Amino acid sequence: MFENIGKDVSIGSSFVCDYGCHITIGNNVSINTGCTLVDCNRITIGNNVL
Repeated sequence: MFENIGKDVSIGSSFVCDYGCHITIGNNVSINTGCTLVDCNRITIGNNVL
């Protein structure tokens, strides 16, 4: 689903995005429930992000 995803990534349920293929997620990332990412363009989430 994602362009690239790192290690130790946690994504809560009810996650919504448009395409997914434009999203890059680094290592040690936690995305809480109810998150919506509008990825009509590139989204990059770095390492160690909460």
